[in-house]
Amino acid sequence: MASAQEDLREAVERLALPGKQAIRRVAAPGRTADRMALRFDESYTAWVGSLSDLPGEVVLETLQRIDGALLELARPEHRALWTDAELCASEAWETLRSLAREAVSQLEAAE
Repeated sequence: MASAQEDLREAVERLALPGKQAIRRVAAPGRTADRMALRFDESYTAWVGSLSDLPGEVVLETLQRIDGALLELARPEHRALWTDAELCASEAWETLRSLAREAVSQLEAAE
């Protein structure tokens, strides 16, 4: 069984994928963004709950920025950004992918 940190890392790695790769990997046409966001939320919550010591401040800050970006995207006025087409093309999702790539590097360095 995967640890909470392994689950989180996998969820962040999926968020870091270019849109078309994410669509193929998640295999939920039309719901890719929803599935990735939910997976991150669940794994992030489990990871935080499993911590006995706080991780490095930089890692935690980047993960909080990802969480905040997803919360912003979840606002009703951004509903149109949750399509597979927008996942591939929108600046908001590219910003999120950039944060996720940063977090993957930080998680790898912390291991």
